[in-house]
Amino acid sequence: ALRFTIVYLAPLGTDVRLEVKEQDVPQVELGRNFANKIWNAGRFLMMKREENPFAGEKSTLAEEELSAADKWILSRYHSTIKNVADHLDNYRITEYARTLHEFIWRDFCDWYVEILKSQINASQDAEQKARMVHSAMSIFDGTMRLLHPVMPFISETLWQELSTDKKTDTICTALNPSFDQACVMPEVESSFELLQMLVEEIRKMRSLANIQNHQKLPVILRVPDAGISTFLNAQSSTIATLGRASAVTIAPDAAKPENALSSVIRGIDIFIETAGAIDQEKEKARLTKEAERLAGLIKSIESKLNNPGFVSKAPEQVVKAEQEKLESIKDSHVKIMERS
Repeated sequence: ALRFTIVYLAPLGTDVRLEVKEQDVPQVELGRNFANKIWNAGRFLMMKREENPFAGEKSTLAEEELSAADKWILSRYHSTIKNVADHLDNYRITEYARTLHEFIWRDFCDWYVEILKSQINASQDAEQKARMVHSAMSIFDGTMRLLHPVMPFISETLWQELSTDKKTDTICTALNPSFDQACVMPEVESSFELLQMLVEEIRKMRSLANIQNHQKLPVILRVPDAGISTFLNAQSSTIATLGRASAVTIAPDAAKPENALSSVIRGIDIFIETAGAIDQEKEKARLTKEAERLAGLIKSIESKLNNPGFVSKAPEQVVKAEQEKLESIKDSHVKIMERS
């Protein structure tokens, strides 16, 4: 944990000062929490391997069996393999650690493991469940090899238990996973990013309204784009599981239910039916506060785009990204104002 923290916090040529107070080193919490996250993910895979033993030859999921989440995590995994290799080739050790931290913590643990749980529970095929677990273990195996230089002990321990391709006695001499360009799917990553944004917004709406986790409520998504609608319909069970929804309805002209929580993400209206579960005055105050926040963002971005120095010096793609962000935020602001 200490080694990872130092590498993560120290850009090239910079020292990290550890402030020891009563034997407590606050900076080490980052590495400690990360180690706990990795350990819990490893223990989860061990448990699922015991629950879903292989009856035949160990194998990963066939291409036709891959869900959108499976394709997404494979794409993110191979993107990570390429990025960390580039960082090492250019001696960017801090970026190496941060890239792995982001992939393991957010992509694999926070998202894929949670989706994997629901996929395993939904499947009635014992062999398919075993293949799901084996596929996840294969990614975890490669990730531990990448992590080993900055977190040697926990990666060695978990690799010994979970390696799916153990050709050496120790992870120290195991080869790093190979990058496969065919596995990198930008369109899948973009679609899944939208799903993540929707789920995070649903969670945020529930949290702000003080809705308890055990209380599942219907979610309605108004999605005008047919392609996005098709993708989200295919992922409705994932949205329901991660967003704690009793049901998910997706339609291009869905009406807002009476007394429902509402928000908007990238032109998609989100409604959560509350059936009297929340205080409407508090919800109105929340929408007003959100409208003020978006108005501030609009002002900030417009100021940046109106600055000749920024527009002339920034790369074209950066300026374009800011313009697209501005339009998206303006659209959200209009819809929030309509509901507040």
